[in-house]
Amino acid sequence: MKSLFTRNNLLIILSIFIILIIIFSYSDFNRQSTASKIVVFFAISLQDVIEEIKNSFELEKNVEISVSYSGSQKLARRLHQVLMLIYFYLLEYYLEIF
Repeated sequence: MKSLFTRNNLLIILSIFIILIIIFSYSDFNRQSTASKIVVFFAISLQDVIEEIKNSFELEKNVEISVSYSGSQKLARRLHQVLMLIYFYLLEYYLEIF
């Protein structure tokens, strides 16, 4: 049986997760006059690039970003846990509607 946690799958899932975080966080910027806080998770190998992006984004959007760096397997486990929580939350919401 082929593993779900292949490198390409993890990169795709992580990218989607990060995009969703940014979209949902950005939607609150127009409603809040005070600074917001975003928490994101990245692989340790991306630390240099992410720090540059983080600093410019914080200055431009007046938001505080907390970055957590971990190994790929640890990030995959965290992402899987978060996705399962989202899945069950949406399933519960869907069942309440119908």
